[in-house]
This record gives sequence, C-alpha cells and structure tokens, in this order.
Amino acid sequence: MKDHQQYFSELLGRTEKAYLSSDIKSRNLFYSVCSTPFYQNSTLILGFNWGAGEKQDYKPQSKIETKTFTQLDLGSLKRTLKFFHKYLPNENQDEFVQSNLCFFRSKKEHDINLGDLKLSFPLFDSFVEYLQPKTIVAFSAHIKKYFLDLNKLKLIKEIDISSGKKKLKTTKALLNLRGNTVPIYFLPHPNYPITSEARIEAWEHCFGKK
Repeated sequence: MKDHQQYFSELLGRTEKAYLSSDIKSRNLFYSVCSTPFYQNSTLILGFNWGAGEKQDYKPQSKIETKTFTQLDLGSLKRTLKFFHKYLPNENQDEFVQSNLCFFRSKKEHDINLGDLKLSFPLFDSFVEYLQPKTIVAFSAHIKKYFLDLNKLKLIKEIDISSGKKKLKTTKALLNLRGNTVPIYFLPHPNYPITSEARIEAWEHCFGKK
C-alpha cells in the first residue's frame, strides 16, 4: 500500500491551523481528517462533519487510521453495506474512504457556521484532489447546498421520492473541484426515518441500471 504519511502530515498541519482560526474551536472538540486508511481511486463516503457525543473527551487526529470502512463502528451507516454490495459489487468496501466535508467536530451540524466551512473547504478540496476518488456517496443535504452555492455541482438527474407524507430528493451529479470532475450521489442518511421502499427507490435511482 502506498505510504501516504507525507501528505497526511501536511494536511493535518493545515487542518490544525485552520481549526485554530475557526469559531467552532471554542467548543474544544477538535478535528479529524479521515476515519479510514487512505485509498486512491476508490469510493469516498462523505458526511457533513464529525459528530460528537455527550461526555466524551475528544482529541485531534494524530495518525492515519488503520481500521477499514467495514471494520469501523459504523453506527447507522452499517445499514448501507447491503446497498453497496448490491449496487457497487465490483468495489472493495474495505478500500472505501470515509470522511466529511468539514473536518471540524461539533455536537450538531448547525454548530458549524459558514466561516468554519470556508476555513475547512480548502482542506477537503486538497484531500479529494489527492485521493482522486472514482465515486463520492454523500449522506447530507447540507453538502449538496454548499456545493451548489459554490457552483461546484452539475446536476445530472434529481427525483422526488415519497415516503408516507414526506418528500425527499435523491440526486445524481458531477462535482467539479480543481478542474477535475467526479460522480457524486446524494442519498438519504441511513438514520433518516423513511420507508424501506423509498430507500430502495433512492438507491435504485442513483445506481440502478437504466
């Protein structure tokens, strides 16, 4: 496996500097870059930011993690494994990379403000350029809105899905960063309460054969 230590150290140094200039630093929840080892030309699983539980003592990330995606305590993301197995059967889930748009940690998504995002986005931008992922799967509408606001997304197809009285959107798009484009799919978070039929429809829209 390629030695990613040099890039990791450089990115971590930039992350620390950005964090120290952020508003969220007052919460003392620190930051992380990636919860898995680094794999290039793989699938990037993307959330909005690192969450924080109650009564936990968080520290800054200091080394490249060694557990693969399937070895992590995935929580609700564990429910996605069967869908990845079905719709991305040729992809090695042990080489999925899991990270977030914002590298700073918070208890709630809305604790991250636009200033924090502006500080963190160049770090994410650099990270994606380094990884060159073949696919990004995102589980946050906040990510889509931020990319749209930055004019970084070209929407390919977006559909409305019904789940009882709820309506949600599932989106296929292309993300343009530093002149490179990568397919990105926006799916309902596995913790979001919708029917099994609606969740299947969302995944089928993104990855099913048309």
